[in-house]
Amino acid sequence: MENSDDVTAQIGRGQELAIAGDAEGARHLFAEVWGALEASPEGNRDPLHIVTLAHYIADVQIDPTEELRWICVRPRPRTR
Repeated sequence: MENSDDVTAQIGRGQELAIAGDAEGARHLFAEVWGALEASPEGNRDPLHIVTLAHYIADVQIDPTEELRWICVRPRPRTR
């Protein structure tokens, strides 16, 4: 992801897919965004993006166990 606005826009696009009934498309897009966040240096990860994305990922899960796993995602504290 280029910057914070890009991440927010991608999360919004995924949520639009989910609302339109394309849960599979939303899961795919959310997985790409999650992968990009994981690949970025830990100090550059916005905790708001992590919890927001995890919330929306949870919403499009088929398996209730996976949904709960995503609901429980919390960002790690930033190190100095």
